[in-house]
Amino acid sequence: MKFCHFVNKLVASVGGVILVLYESSQFYENYIPKYNDHKYIMDNSYIPFSTFFILSLSFMFLNIFSPSKNSIANSFKGLLGCFLITCSMFYFINQVFICSEYANEESSKLRFSVYFCVFLFLYMFSLCIESYQNFSFTISRNERKEPGTMKVEV
Repeated sequence: MKFCHFVNKLVASVGGVILVLYESSQFYENYIPKYNDHKYIMDNSYIPFSTFFILSLSFMFLNIFSPSKNSIANSFKGLLGCFLITCSMFYFINQVFICSEYANEESSKLRFSVYFCVFLFLYMFSLCIESYQNFSFTISRNERKEPGTMKVEV
């Protein structure tokens, strides 16, 4: 169980940075004039790339450096995770659309696009698990603080 939790935390933390590095590698290729050949993941008008970049880096740093006993940090990590889930859902839907266009064109890039779509799905799923764990840990810590009986000696 500890190993699965470690892998989930690693994918949730580093997955956004991997997507940012992939996007940075695609900038140069998009300046090469080829007609409708280079479609890429962050070509989404709903969520700007800079917003995803800032959210993913702050989520990674919070996951690495914040203690798990701090309820405010856990709540903030859960909130950032929810925003990243929304961003990755839009990017996943965009990538599924790109995969369907590659399938209609019978392009050679279909295999890479499907792998990327699977990675986005796993990233979104690990973010869901991580956000659930952050929110449930915060709730369980607050539920333990119920007042009980006190023993007073006179």
